[in-house]
Amino acid sequence: MCTFFTYENGDHYFGRNMDINTSFGEKFIYLPKNYPLPWFSSRFSIFGVGILPKYPVYFDAVNEKGIAMALLNFENYGEMEEKKKHEIAMGEFILYLLSSCASLEEIREKTKEISLYDRFPLENGDSIPAHFHFIATQDGKSIVIEPAKDGIKIHDNPIGVLTNSPDFPAQMTNLQNYAHLQAENPKKIFGTIDMSSYGQGLGGFSLPGDATPMGRFVRAAYLKYHSQSQKDEKSNVVQIFRILDKVSMLRGEVVVNEKLSELGALDETTYSVCCNLDKKRYYIKTYDQPMIQQIDFSTIHGDEVKTWDIQSDFSFVDITPSP
Repeated sequence: MCTFFTYENGDHYFGRNMDINTSFGEKFIYLPKNYPLPWFSSRFSIFGVGILPKYPVYFDAVNEKGIAMALLNFENYGEMEEKKKHEIAMGEFILYLLSSCASLEEIREKTKEISLYDRFPLENGDSIPAHFHFIATQDGKSIVIEPAKDGIKIHDNPIGVLTNSPDFPAQMTNLQNYAHLQAENPKKIFGTIDMSSYGQGLGGFSLPGDATPMGRFVRAAYLKYHSQSQKDEKSNVVQIFRILDKVSMLRGEVVVNEKLSELGALDETTYSVCCNLDKKRYYIKTYDQPMIQQIDFSTIHGDEVKTWDIQSDFSFVDITPSP
């Protein structure tokens, strides 16, 4: 399970939690333009987080034109198209689109030519079944891409949020149930009775606090649109990670397989990222290393694929005074 949202406050950003019961050894991956791929040579360079079998498998990434994409689990909903076109593996879909498209309109056109099939390549050469839907964003606009039996569906996403199943239209319908939420305390009137508030936060009463995809969708949307911060880079990055923390998954909160008790059966937020799409900066922290790491990918060039490890071992600053 995962959560993704766009954020605009001066610059354009996205925030994303990767929620899963295992780590794939993900790393930062740079793919240059004009790099030979199975379908064509890349028109644009890409930078993001993923794994590197023969070609990059991106979990979330951005290309040099400022289009960001992410894949999110779409369990029990991601059906494969019955009438096949040019087939692309689920795990390679982000690479395919970001390497060839300069705009969301080009993505819309490109998806008309292809069918997705449910494979996710691994670094050991194997592949596993996978069902995803995708979000793409550029200049504050977003679309959701969902596989279906009768072809790929594309939805405009005015809210700029995506989690997991059910499909996006169902998530937006459910969001209407929470239109009453507000940051301010409600009026102190119950019928004709004037009532005093017993504390702050009553305007947000009934905001979902669970780990379900629908609960996280509502919570992320509410927090995004009620967020307030200064427009400098530090303030925005801190605010985005604060929102991600509010929709993150604690180890032990969700058991994936009730028959298993080991840690591998537990969903958790393995990593959280924030990306400034205008300044081309990626920020990341992991479950076991909450210190934010940053990489400025506007400075990265070259003709070969490059990777950078993400620090996952816990570290801290010892401020104990000397004797």
